[in-house]
Amino acid sequence: MASLEWPIRRSLLAYVEELDDGEVTVSDGAENSPTGFRFPHEGTNDGVLRFRGSVMVTGYEGALTFPVVAPWIEPDGDAFQLTIQDPGDPGGRMRLVSIASLEPQLDGSTFATGVALAPPGSQLLQFGPYIAGTPFDDMRIMV
Repeated sequence: MASLEWPIRRSLLAYVEELDDGEVTVSDGAENSPTGFRFPHEGTNDGVLRFRGSVMVTGYEGALTFPVVAPWIEPDGDAFQLTIQDPGDPGGRMRLVSIASLEPQLDGSTFATGVALAPPGSQLLQFGPYIAGTPFDDMRIMV
């Protein structure tokens, strides 16, 4: 199945799951998988890999809300970026993380490596150690 598999950031998810009201929910076609979350491939247009689905990370009575909705992988100069549906503008996109490189694998998949929180994405995590440049987990793309 063509998809994006991404554990997001395992330590963040483990922390949220320990909160009294911490919750990680999937919807709109996204699924939990042994290697993270699986977002189904929706298509490719102008070099942009589009995926659908939603992973919502919440806690602290809503003070923590980290949405990963409809992720797209887009070229960004010599690198790439993963954008999500902008939580403040449902018609817009927000840069969540930067991706240093896409590395093709022998099995036909591609690993996205050097994944780091982008400045706009860091605004969603306004507390703790999550500043722009914080490493996030690598991704596996199968299209």
